[in-house]
Amino acid sequence: MASLEHSATGGYENEFIEEPEDRLVCSICLFPCRDAHMSVCCGHNFCRSCVVAVATHCGDSTKCVCPVCRGWNFTAFKNKQADREIRSFRVYCTNIDCTWEGELNDLSTHVSTCRDQFEDVQCPNNCGEVLQRRYITSHIEKDCSRRLIQCQYCDTSEEKNYIEGTHTLYCPNLWRPCPNKCNTRNIPYDGIMAHKQECPLEKVNCEYHSVGCCKRMVRRKRKRHEKVKMEAHLRMTKIKLSETEVKLSETETKLSETEVRLSETQIRLNALETIVAKLTTDHGPQVRVVMPTYTRLKQTNADWYSAMFETHPRGYRMKLNVVCGGHDNGTGTHLSVYLCNIIGPHDSELSWPLRGEFTITLQNQFRNSVEDYSRTVEYNNFTPDSVSRRMKRRKRSRSIRVSLARCSGRAWGLAQFISNGDLSKETQTCRYFLGDKLTFIIWFTISRKK
Repeated sequence: MASLEHSATGGYENEFIEEPEDRLVCSICLFPCRDAHMSVCCGHNFCRSCVVAVATHCGDSTKCVCPVCRGWNFTAFKNKQADREIRSFRVYCTNIDCTWEGELNDLSTHVSTCRDQFEDVQCPNNCGEVLQRRYITSHIEKDCSRRLIQCQYCDTSEEKNYIEGTHTLYCPNLWRPCPNKCNTRNIPYDGIMAHKQECPLEKVNCEYHSVGCCKRMVRRKRKRHEKVKMEAHLRMTKIKLSETEVKLSETETKLSETEVRLSETQIRLNALETIVAKLTTDHGPQVRVVMPTYTRLKQTNADWYSAMFETHPRGYRMKLNVVCGGHDNGTGTHLSVYLCNIIGPHDSELSWPLRGEFTITLQNQFRNSVEDYSRTVEYNNFTPDSVSRRMKRRKRSRSIRVSLARCSGRAWGLAQFISNGDLSKETQTCRYFLGDKLTFIIWFTISRKK
């Protein structure tokens, strides 16, 4: 094989607008061929640098093997047609901020000028701004704080930050006479409002405006008006004072009512804190399950299953099974509740057999009540393996529903969870039904193996 000059490494890694065909892609580096060479044995195209790398690795040209067809004595020659075809493809500029598109042949010429335009440079006026070179001209003409501008009130030309700052305070054309035409002259433009607070010709309200006097006059006449109308002002003040006393009495009444409401609210908050303390003490994650249409399910002695839930993130997957007519020794007298262990997506990451404590609570539907009904289900060494082991999906069966007939073999729970009498009773503070629904809350405390 003739020795080739190694000028670049690999093919073109540019972003092409239209991807080149597979025949123009180097079979070694998998990029479009840079300085394409075609193999004699199989006609595949390679980059010049990739061919050199193969020749260097082989050492002896007679021992070179084609990377594609595995033929011996691998040789390649320059494929000018493929090289011209690749260079004619259109590509994007390598600068992500540039929108240029053109042929690969023109990219090097464009990049030499593009790089300068996107280079960060300081403003030549030393205003402190650093921008890309393409924005410098617009910045100098419009935004630079040190560009020369002319005061709009006089002929002074200075830098922008001086004209808009110091010069504004002393510009002679910004001094104005009093708008009320008093004897004060040469008031600074930004001092007009301060002057109006003292101007004797400024129109103001009577000082007793808040008690009902609607007289409006110039400031210098206000003292005389108040002296002449003193008795009228006193009567207005007395009337206003009596109205204020009535409003104060009403406010005190509302305040006492508010205090009573706050006291009631505090009592409710204390009850809620008790509930929260009860819900969060010594418990892990919790799941809330709502069972609808309990009455109809009980009449038909139905077997109800909840939607699937997980004990904790990436945890054991389960369902809650409620037997409305009772099961085993609770048949006809109790509501039976079971936890069904089913196949989950994270079973391979979990500890088996399942160990832990599950607290099942039937929620009291009265607001702020703490009289919930709770029972505990334990998964321990005495729990059957058929319940606590990892479940496996049976062949030819996609169903994960647990039937009533196999409930005791696939689930673990309480056949006598709550008696029908306790479930149906309703007192002033206890009621388990709300809209014919039962609400269960399940807490999980999982024992993990180390």
